[in-house]
Amino acid sequence: MTTINGGTFLSNNIQGESGINMLHRVVALEALHDSAESFPQPRCHPETRTKMLKTLRDWSLQRDPHSSVLWLYGPAGSGKSAIMQTFFRQLQKAGRLGACFFFKRGHATRGNAKTLFATIAYQLAIGVPWLKAPISQIVEENPSIVARSIKTQLQKLISEPCHLHNNNSRDPLLILIDGLDECEGYDVHRKILLAIRKSFKCYISRTWVIPQQGPPLSRTGQHCGFCGLYWASVQCCTATHSNPQQPTAIHSSPRFC
Repeated sequence: MTTINGGTFLSNNIQGESGINMLHRVVALEALHDSAESFPQPRCHPETRTKMLKTLRDWSLQRDPHSSVLWLYGPAGSGKSAIMQTFFRQLQKAGRLGACFFFKRGHATRGNAKTLFATIAYQLAIGVPWLKAPISQIVEENPSIVARSIKTQLQKLISEPCHLHNNNSRDPLLILIDGLDECEGYDVHRKILLAIRKSFKCYISRTWVIPQQGPPLSRTGQHCGFCGLYWASVQCCTATHSNPQQPTAIHSSPRFC
């Protein structure tokens, strides 16, 4: 059995138990895009945001490893979550759904990052056939990985399996982290972004979408080294009846500071 109780990790690996089952014991199921807790889900009206959604789809198909992060930003009420839910459903239908984590301020499992990357790894393992065996094996060989640091979990559970077993003919997988600014503490935001930043050292067949209120070069983004990388950003504006589309463009930049 594998559990996380507060800050204490307990491991009693039953012989023969799969790594997938061990991961399942610790993931934040409430953070998934189609969890029972997330209903009713915010979605875009069929005739709105079509230009933005097309822009997101076009960007997601790019194979440029230097533009592996999309920062979707806009004020509260601008429709970021609705856009992401709609975008995610489109990816799911296209077979390009990687994983997601929807943060929620103050929530017992969605308000912190203790199982962020374990939850993402679990979704990759059950949804991407070529990742199931390597991720499961990693957890079986080292069950304590689910209680390690954010950096270690990302490296061992996601980056290394994707890198070692990648086939360049595959379309990039999309991973969505929604509401990062609702996760507990600025220092935790920084650790998450630093871990993602360091994963760029090797080509990994996945891209990250990070929606939040602040622009990409907020204090968190600047302090995590994103200002020296190629990455993309798009501003989400509030749609109006007179202009439901709100012209949008994705801006890629090698340096902002």
